[in-house]
Amino acid sequence: MTCLAGLVLAKYGQPAFVHVTDGNELSVENVRKSLVLNKFNCTIKSSVLKWEQTNRALGQDTGERYHFILSADCLFFDESRSQLIDTIFQLLADEGVALITAPRRGQTLTLFLNECIARGFHYELLQCYNEAIWARHLELKQTDGYDENVHYPLLVKMYKYGPGSVLHRL
Repeated sequence: MTCLAGLVLAKYGQPAFVHVTDGNELSVENVRKSLVLNKFNCTIKSSVLKWEQTNRALGQDTGERYHFILSADCLFFDESRSQLIDTIFQLLADEGVALITAPRRGQTLTLFLNECIARGFHYELLQCYNEAIWARHLELKQTDGYDENVHYPLLVKMYKYGPGSVLHRL
């Protein structure tokens, strides 16, 4: 309900433009309140994004694409997995990268990755992507109630073209 990664990027990174989205209208209202209460060093906007209505929702008739797409914990929606993948493919620049964090949640991550390959994506799956997060994960594995299948987010780096391709190096 916060679009936290995008807000942190807009606040402390050096992007020219950040567009934060959510499919939940209440979430977007909460984000808009954050935009009013904080100062950003870039142009930032928020909007509702329904994956099945990507073009109309974002006004993408201009063909504008994003160099980075961040997504967190959105892969468990089995009924809209294909629309999410199509949305990322449509909005990601050819040389762009989509960074997605999500736990395995049974087969949901595997099903997502298989469908990404079928759509034409390449990906890297990282389990240990940050030393502090990894150390905390290893601590929590020793406690009751922690299920890494549900609680530990993996990092997926998705590309339209492989990381070593000529287009990716542009």
